[in-house]
Amino acid sequence: YNDCYPIRVSDRNRVVFYGYMHLFAKSMFNAIILQITLTRNPNMPERTYHEQSIIKYTKQLREIQEQLPAFTRQFFIAIDQTTAARTRVAYATDLKNFFEYIQLNYKAYSDIEIVDFPLHLLTDLKAEDFEQYIQYLKLYSDKNVNDVINHERSIKRKVSALRCMYQYFHKNKIIN
Repeated sequence: YNDCYPIRVSDRNRVVFYGYMHLFAKSMFNAIILQITLTRNPNMPERTYHEQSIIKYTKQLREIQEQLPAFTRQFFIAIDQTTAARTRVAYATDLKNFFEYIQLNYKAYSDIEIVDFPLHLLTDLKAEDFEQYIQYLKLYSDKNVNDVINHERSIKRKVSALRCMYQYFHKNKIIN
């Protein structure tokens, strides 16, 4: 027999698709074969909010990554499955801030573009360098000469981004 039933597929109480389900029975095998035809709900936006935010943050991440040293790409690929897109953008922004600090405050790197920073930079830095960076984060001027104040939670997140990157490179024996 051939019966047709209307269906609708919902996503969090919103109808995303309309369609029909056709039932075809094969008596020889006592099996039912389903054919489902779906069309997108014309009242729904093309992408869900979640999809739109993933696209937005992925584009932002790619823009920031173009300004970071090449070796950081490995790190972002590694954390892709375990972090949210928004977290990766925040980490990228924090790492960019760190590398800008290095470029401004260390003569050895002042003439080198950030994208050309070598991996050994990570092993050249000492504990005092990170302590000075944390002090710098409390109050600094951005590129537009605006004073930026970071509270403890912001500083901890920025340090967390650095720690996470260092842990990745150390765990994978890329640095000692």
